[in-house]
Amino acid sequence: MFFVCFYCLTFVFSYFILYLLRYICRKEEKSYDEFN
Repeated sequence: MFFVCFYCLTFVFSYFILYLLRYICRKEEKSYDEFN
C-alpha cells in the first residue's frame, strides 16, 4: 500500500514539475518578446 502511494506521489510531483517548467518557459518567452 505504501509503495502504491509513493508511486502516486512521484507521478503527481513529476507532473507538477513539468507544469512549472512550462510556466517558466512561457514567462521567459513573454519577457523576451517584450525585450525585443
